[in-house]
Amino acid sequence: MEPTFVSIPGFDGKYEISITEPHEVIDTTTGLVLDEWYNCCGEEAVLLDGELYLITELLPN
Repeated sequence: MEPTFVSIPGFDGKYEISITEPHEVIDTTTGLVLDEWYNCCGEEAVLLDGELYLITELLPN
């Protein structure tokens, strides 16, 4: 099954996130999957426009 991606609000469609696990963030301008980072608590995050965002912050409610 192919993952479903949604646009991340606040980035004018530049990034999309998969709504099913494992969560992936893609740069829509290049089509590349972005590398994930982990903070000291083990929470997954991605670097978007020079700022680190937790995956849980980016997922739609």
